[in-house]
Amino acid sequence: MERVAAFLRDMTDRSMKAGVLQLPMSRRDIAIYLGLTIERVPRDVPTPWGRRDRLPD
Repeated sequence: MERVAAFLRDMTDRSMKAGVLQLPMSRRDIAIYLGLTIERVPRDVPTPWGRRDRLPD
């Protein structure tokens, strides 16, 4: 989970525009990029403003 959190924090720093994180990757893509199984990448990701967003599979 720590690797996923660090990845999302890095992506947020790079691509945050108008309060929207644009993440053109699926859970599967994120898992491959981080060297994890898809089961280790959560479906729902909490946002800084208290909402939970769902990542595409």
